[in-house]
Amino acid sequence: TDNNQSRRAFEEAIANTLRADGLKATESYKKFPAIQPNGQPTQADLEEAVRKIKGAGFNGVVISSLIDYEESLVTSESGGYYTGGPAYYHGFYGYYGRPYGAYYGGSYVPRSSTTRVSKKFVLDRLLQFR
Repeated sequence: TDNNQSRRAFEEAIANTLRADGLKATESYKKFPAIQPNGQPTQADLEEAVRKIKGAGFNGVVISSLIDYEESLVTSESGGYYTGGPAYYHGFYGYYGRPYGAYYGGSYVPRSSTTRVSKKFVLDRLLQFR
């Protein structure tokens, strides 16, 4: 992606996974920040990139490409309860135990919901060279 924030997050996640598996990994935005990920490279551009990567001491790369994605709506709800005030009344062995509401100094948190678009991406995976 040419979205630098998304690029950094994605590369860090991949590199952290590789490092957790015991591999030495470096994010491309750190070593090769001028890469134009959405461009259409020529064969000469690709050969130059391979030369630079090998010249920097790397023996493999992870290349991902978007194959497909799926969008869905996700709704989350919160609120609809009282908060604050005395915690519980435990008289008569808990028979009358219940949370106190707004009448006893608490406050009502109104019910609310938030809907967002969630995207699930399907990516192609690893290419390695030596």
